[in-house]
Amino acid sequence: MYGASGAAGITNAINNLSRATSKRGGWRIRRIRCSNPEKNIPMQIKLLGSRRPAWRTKALQSLISTTFRDAGPEQEAWKNWYRENRDRERADWACDALERAGVSVLGLSLERFIPACIEALRNAAVLVRSAAFYLLKHYTGRKAHFPVHANAQKREPHIQEWFEWWNTKGIRNSKGGKK
Repeated sequence: MYGASGAAGITNAINNLSRATSKRGGWRIRRIRCSNPEKNIPMQIKLLGSRRPAWRTKALQSLISTTFRDAGPEQEAWKNWYRENRDRERADWACDALERAGVSVLGLSLERFIPACIEALRNAAVLVRSAAFYLLKHYTGRKAHFPVHANAQKREPHIQEWFEWWNTKGIRNSKGGKK
């Protein structure tokens, strides 16, 4: 169910870890950037069962940022969630996060969906902002920066930029107009 066998999977995860030579001497996971973070979910769930607190923390952070939900630190809760949701798209998980936060996006046309996602960038919850930004990038293909963890004042110019882009270029492109 989770890909590589237990021992081999853990060995692969350990190979992706490096001892940090910091003042604190803690462990640090080297980020392996991949275009499909969903593939890492089974390994992250396994790492939740690690004896090393730093590994558990990094695994939990990775799971939360990939799935746009916080099922807590319990490995069994994540296994259950993954069993129920592994066949769904990451965009569906992001839509779920917005819906849980009260941002209605399901069933909207693209012309109404994108502005709803842009407006969700103002939400107080980081997970909601992350989900909204993911959906914007996913559906528009636009490569833009958005400071998800910044305060409202620093986020606002980026939100205005998204609205301006959508109203001038994005809406035309969504209707099949010239790019």
